[in-house]
Formats: sequence, C-alpha cells, structure tokens
Amino acid sequence: MATNSLVDVLWRAGQHDEAARVAERVIPTLRAEGEKRILAGCLSSLANIAASRARMDEAGKLQKETLALRREIDDKHGIAACLNNLAMIEMLAHPTQTAREMLEESLAIRRELSDHQRAAEVLGNLGLWHRFKGELPVASARLEEAADFARKHRDRWLLGQTLANLAVIYRTRGRMDTALAAAREAASSARCLGDEALECEALDY
Repeated sequence: MATNSLVDVLWRAGQHDEAARVAERVIPTLRAEGEKRILAGCLSSLANIAASRARMDEAGKLQKETLALRREIDDKHGIAACLNNLAMIEMLAHPTQTAREMLEESLAIRRELSDHQRAAEVLGNLGLWHRFKGELPVASARLEEAADFARKHRDRWLLGQTLANLAVIYRTRGRMDTALAAAREAASSARCLGDEALECEALDY
C-alpha cells in the first residue's frame, strides 16, 4: 500500500516523471505477486499521467486494465472512477453510446455509495454527453442538477464548470438572459479559484 500511496502523492504533487518511474519499477512485482489492489492504483496513476500528456490511447488502455482489476476485487469506488475516466477519454473522439453507458453505470454506483459529490461530477459529464449529441433539454437538466449540488455545497470548481456549459446551452436555445446570468456566475466562481482559463471561457460564452 505504501508504494501506491507514494505514486499517488507524487502524481498529485505534479512530479509525474518520478511517479511514472516508481510505478513502472514496481508493476512487474505486483503482477507476479497478485497484488491487484496496489497494481490497480499504480496503473490508474500511469493512466492519469498519460492523459495529462495527451497520450489518450495509452491512457485508455491503462484505464481498461485498471477497470478489470477493480471489478475483480469489487472496488466500487474504483470501478466508478474508471468508468467515468474511460467515458471522458472516449468522448474526446465522439460521444458514443458506450461512453454514455459507462457514465450511467458510474452514476448509479456513486448514488449507491451515497457519494453525492462525485455523483454530481458524473452528472455534469453526462450533461456534456447530451450537449455533444445535440440533446440540449436533457443536457440542461443534467447540468442544472449538478449546479444545484455545487451551489448547495459551495463547490466552486464544479459550479464554474457546469455553469459555463449551461451558458452555452442557454444561448443556443435562445435564452439569452439566463445564459448571461449563468456565464457571470461561472466567471465569479472561476475568479474565486484563480482559474483564469475557466473565467475567460465563461465570459466568452
């Protein structure tokens, strides 16, 4: 478990090269010894590193192997995370039905676990899926539910993300006043976080 924790700490600290070196060094031993839980953690970190470097094919393969391991050990939190990550990787190319099914399964698991924070994040991703498919009323409903949760729990990052997407949808649907209000609230949340990219995105709705 110490190895997995070290890899995760290095990844979260932005020391991606060192995290990858540690993970790649121990993975053969973990495979040989059948340490599935620790192996899954290391593979997940490698997948995150690959995604951060825009190596999406590699990230997808690592996430799929991680998901298989999570299912073997019945790690529900890990399964839900992998499904969400795989869906988002797939959506970069196209909002496929498979991506939607993975998000729906992830959402169901999060709700089963009463993990409301991450359930709201998955709802936001489902909203994106429907937006990309042109199903704007459904997209609005998903994103509005996520935004309501974010407001209630003062999650400024989630609120900013969902409202920025809602502003675009409202504008497309001709609801200009509502779009402007959503964009301003998204920009305010981004400003509080010091997230200049999100603030610019919101203001450029």
